[in-house]
Amino acid sequence: MKNNIDKEPPFTGALTEPFNATPQEMEQIKAAIKKHQEAMSPEEKRQVELIRMEYKIKNYLDAKITENEIIIVDEFIKMYLNKINVKQDEFAKHIGISPSNFNEILSGQHNINPELSVILGQIFQIDPKVWLQIQLKNDYILIEKTKNEYKKKNVQYAMAV
Repeated sequence: MKNNIDKEPPFTGALTEPFNATPQEMEQIKAAIKKHQEAMSPEEKRQVELIRMEYKIKNYLDAKITENEIIIVDEFIKMYLNKINVKQDEFAKHIGISPSNFNEILSGQHNINPELSVILGQIFQIDPKVWLQIQLKNDYILIEKTKNEYKKKNVQYAMAV
């Protein structure tokens, strides 16, 4: 029996084959998608939006971004609240945080702690670590710009010793 472990499996499908469509075919595809969207229930639309948000976060975590491209974790929370049509104060009360404290979190004055990440993870059905990963990624990007300053200090310190 041959060992096929190194052999790649054949891939066929919508995302693996080149897609060539005429403008008329593209309009037909758009019309079919629109018809499907219109037939969706509000709950189905909400679920699709939440999945879309989850992918937006994943793409953000996977992307190499600069200091100017940072999306603060609070912005993702606001996007979720907007998608589920819940006001910040109502949400804060629902999760047992005072609205003023929650507002400080959303304004970036306070970081998300592990407890809040677990709450957000359960409510939005996302791995709780994701909220902390966004925060850590952003913190790292902001700190990274000062690393050259520390390298110089480290060399100066080593030379002084």
